Amino acid sequence: LLTVQGVTKHFGGIKALNGVDLTVQRGRTVGVIGPNGSGKSTLFNVISGIDRADGGSIQFEGTEISRLSADRINRLGIARSFQLTRLFGTLSAVENLVVVSRDEPAVARQRADDLLTFLSLSHVRDEIGDNLSYGQQKLVEFARLEMNEPTLLLLDEPFAGVNPVLEQRLLERMADWLRDGKTILLTDHEMGIMMEICDELYVLDYGEVIAHGTPAEVRADERVMEAYFGR
Repeated sequence: LLTVQGVTKHFGGIKALNGVDLTVQRGRTVGVIGPNGSGKSTLFNVISGIDRADGGSIQFEGTEISRLSADRINRLGIARSFQLTRLFGTLSAVENLVVVSRDEPAVARQRADDLLTFLSLSHVRDEIGDNLSYGQQKLVEFARLEMNEPTLLLLDEPFAGVNPVLEQRLLERMADWLRDGKTILLTDHEMGIMMEICDELYVLDYGEVIAHGTPAEVRADERVMEAYFGR
């Protein structure tokens, strides 16, 4: 589904990504982990078109996307969340969903209402984003990801700052996505969750992949222990 080959990204003299290779197969949950500053968010940014890679290839369903705009990449079927929620504070919950839709307004509003109902958020559909609790904002953002029915979902630290109840709701929604045939690429610092839900993991350190395998294989890799604890 997604193939990243030899991708590089520099910010001044800093190599944020240095020859990264990564493959995501359809229907899988693939995790990217690594210490702070290892290049995880930069990788997500170049895949989603927010930043442009300096070199290498990124292919999605056989199409080269490394030179496409973020909007074009989204239209191809890649949706991306951010560590900090990015709702429009002066728009209502339902408007936050409708505004990103490419459907006719009536169709978009119906889909938005359906998603909010499914996530037990109907009671806040008309509340503006700034008035929603952090948990409600997180769920609305998850709903917004689904508005255009993406094939691949990029989740940047979805569990950051969430309580156990919300964490469980997010995990349940991700399980729904997988049952619907979607694919998930995510990064998070909650190692327990990452080890539990990911089919495979890539470990970044200083912009390079230092390990790749099943959670059990990665956990046993001495290079991973060195990256996290050996500095």
